[in-house]
Amino acid sequence: MPPLLNPRPARRNTQADRQQTLSRAMAAESSHANETQEQGMRFGMQSMKIRYLHILVILIKDVPMYQELRLNSSRQVLEVLPQMVSHWNEVYGVIW
Repeated sequence: MPPLLNPRPARRNTQADRQQTLSRAMAAESSHANETQEQGMRFGMQSMKIRYLHILVILIKDVPMYQELRLNSSRQVLEVLPQMVSHWNEVYGVIW
């Protein structure tokens, strides 16, 4: 339906909303998972976070007004990277 004909305003799905949804799903699945499976789920969530932030940095790289967001996103990636490999037996193609 075109936006002008849609009677309900669109709700913005923020990164925090997505993170909360994924965290709830992981919590629900963790009750049936062993430690290795839980590590895999955490790895997957961290991997998605890095990909999201990486794409965000690429999309806003030439927009001066987003310099602070770009720097914060880059810092978040750097904070997550050490967690991606330090306690994992396999490295699933993580490219540094």
